[in-house]
Amino acid sequence: MQIALKAANGFYLSAEGGGNAEGLVHAVGLAVGAWEIWDVQVVEGGIALRTVNGFYLCAEGGGGGAVHANRLFPGPWEAFQVGGGLLLTGDVISLQTHDGVHYLCAELGDADPIVTVTRTEVGEWEQFTVEVIGATIGLSRLYREGRRLVRADGTPYTLRGASAFRVPELIATGREGEAVAYLAW
Repeated sequence: MQIALKAANGFYLSAEGGGNAEGLVHAVGLAVGAWEIWDVQVVEGGIALRTVNGFYLCAEGGGGGAVHANRLFPGPWEAFQVGGGLLLTGDVISLQTHDGVHYLCAELGDADPIVTVTRTEVGEWEQFTVEVIGATIGLSRLYREGRRLVRADGTPYTLRGASAFRVPELIATGREGEAVAYLAW
């Protein structure tokens, strides 16, 4: 699933350059563009947020300091617990770090609001409004559009037979190649 996160100042969390070695993250995006889209991945300990360039949002030290979008693989410092919502459009959420103490925060008192993980309580600056950009099913071959499934080219997809149960089972058991073949059927 891909989301954008809007801070209390009305701007979106933006990974400069789409994530890179420096990995700066600010709440400055006026609209949703490539740098403001986060790919949500379920990881041990919560969710990880990956940028368009494949870098993960990282709470340095597991919480209590800086945030960067510069990690190539998710680990404990890249895992966040979602509070307050279900990652649906319009949900207002908080993101708690691996240390279980700190929250993602858009430092809105600054002219260039940098994102940190220095706060230990949820207030206005630690809350973000979710906008779902796209939801993928399986291996990015199908997408959710409202209440229906569509292929990458936008044509409708109809579940056939036991597809609704078979594809997730194949993926969950590490047989993604079979899932791809099944979806191509």
